[in-house]
Amino acid sequence: MASDKPPANACYVLAAMLERKRVLKQVKTESRDGGRRVLIYEQGSTGDVFLVPDPQLRLDELESVQNEVVQLLQKATP
Repeated sequence: MASDKPPANACYVLAAMLERKRVLKQVKTESRDGGRRVLIYEQGSTGDVFLVPDPQLRLDELESVQNEVVQLLQKATP
């Protein structure tokens, strides 16, 4: 996904899904560039670290973000 630069909203949702499945663990939150929050996740089995920008989603945006995630997952599935 990193090479295609997916939308930040979709990255955030996918990271949250993987956190719920205990694949990723949020280890830290940092503020960067004008107060934008970045969530730092670690994959326990490999030690890989992922930086996920927090898009500050609102409830009225959830449907469009859900559609973005579905489209990305469909592209990833052969």
